[in-house]
Amino acid sequence: MALLAHMQMASGDRLIAFELIPRFGLELVSCHMPRCRDPMETAYPWYVLMELASSNQAEELDPVLERALASAHEKGMVQDAVVAASEEQAEGLWRLRHSLSEAQKYAGGSIKHDLSLPQSRIPQFIQQVTEQLAHRVPGIRPCIFGHLGDGNLHANFTQPEGADKAAFLDCWADISRMVHDLTVEMGGSISAEHGIGRMKVGDLERYKDPAALAAMRRIKTALDPNNILNPGRILAMPGH
Repeated sequence: MALLAHMQMASGDRLIAFELIPRFGLELVSCHMPRCRDPMETAYPWYVLMELASSNQAEELDPVLERALASAHEKGMVQDAVVAASEEQAEGLWRLRHSLSEAQKYAGGSIKHDLSLPQSRIPQFIQQVTEQLAHRVPGIRPCIFGHLGDGNLHANFTQPEGADKAAFLDCWADISRMVHDLTVEMGGSISAEHGIGRMKVGDLERYKDPAALAAMRRIKTALDPNNILNPGRILAMPGH
């Protein structure tokens, strides 16, 4: 998070993306996804994919990025960096990030979560949730990635190597309860980008303020008295 703050200070509103990628995820993508390779010669536990852009098409962004990275390196925030020298290279780096979810299927079962957290709590969340789930399922493999710039995390957890997939997925309710409890405890939300849908109806009941739920149901009833618009999604409607 110190690097994010540094880049925001050094580049201003030019920083438009700041994506966290774990080593485990990068290994899966590099091994299993087409046209994906590890861009670094040395392995690191965490990576960040960042992008700068400017509304001024004449502005040279390379010097801005290079100065910011050099300063971050001097402060010990960055150990190594790869800078795309062409649109094709930039697309290759983004392909690594966009392939993370799909690549996880090659490692077996995964239990996935779409969360948001205050930026200041993200490092603590990652540490605590990793420790808690390692105690619950020894050998579980975290694949936590996402948009640090706006606090959105995909907190995904892959089965231990060699474990039975079905047995691991049977732990879904327990693991999600632990992840969501910690998320709410740290002031976050159990749903960031992908909504509540059907899967999180019970979670919304558990974590949402009862007064807010009652207000949501009144609005739903006023607009959809017969509950024919997406029934069973977002809200549990008594009597339907």
